[in-house]
Amino acid sequence: DTYDALTSERQYRPRAFSPDEALKLMWSKVGEEYDPILLKIFINMVGLYPVGTILKLDTGEMGIVVDYPSEDERSRPELLLLEDDGQGGYKAGKKINLAERDPKAGSYLRNVSECHHPTKFGLQPSQFFLDEAS
Repeated sequence: DTYDALTSERQYRPRAFSPDEALKLMWSKVGEEYDPILLKIFINMVGLYPVGTILKLDTGEMGIVVDYPSEDERSRPELLLLEDDGQGGYKAGKKINLAERDPKAGSYLRNVSECHHPTKFGLQPSQFFLDEAS
C-alpha cells in the first residue's frame, strides 16, 4: 500500500516517486516501519525496477521495463526501447536485455543511468504492452 501511494501522484506532493526512489525510501525505514524480511521479499518480487518503469541508459537510449528473464537476477530487466515517434511522443522499438554482456570484455553492454516514473514523459506503460502483444 505504501509503495503504491509513493509511486502514484498525490495532491499534497508535486510528483510521484520513481519506483527505485520509493524502494529506497521504504528501505531507509526498515526496522522502524517495515519488517526487513517482508520488505526484502517485496523488493525481490517487484525487482529493483518494476515492470512499467522508465529507464535511461548510459548509451543515451530510453526504455520501459517489460520483464525479468531470470528470477535470480532482479536488477537487470528486459526493456522495450522507446523511440521518438516524430510527433512529440514515443513508439516501441526493439526489446533488449540489460543482462547482455560484451563477449570479450565481460562487462554489461548497457547500464542504467536514471530511473523515472512513466508520467514524467506522459507515458501510459500499458499501451506499450498492448502494442507489443499485437
